Amino acid sequence: MLPPFSVNVEKRVVKTPNLYFVDTGLASYLTRWTDSEVLRSGAMSGAFFETYIVGEVLKSFCNAGIEPPLYFYRDKDKIEIDLIIFLNNTVYPVEIKKTATPKAD
Repeated sequence: MLPPFSVNVEKRVVKTPNLYFVDTGLASYLTRWTDSEVLRSGAMSGAFFETYIVGEVLKSFCNAGIEPPLYFYRDKDKIEIDLIIFLNNTVYPVEIKKTATPKAD
């Protein structure tokens, strides 16, 4: 579970944690998206890619013996940051996109 990030408690911030499967193979089996082509280009491909990236970042901190300082941000207007790494009092926002040409917005 990835907790929401908030320095100041705001009413506009969503406070429900995000749930990620660290095992994307299990996630694809449970959702019955088991064909590799569907996972690569289907409607859920972006969600599976995001799950994979979050899992790999989480594992990298755990393997280094560091408590993962990982969060996400979303407000009631659906503005969101997929992953926030809060390390050494610095916030590193990470937007995860499965595209070769991401848009600036």
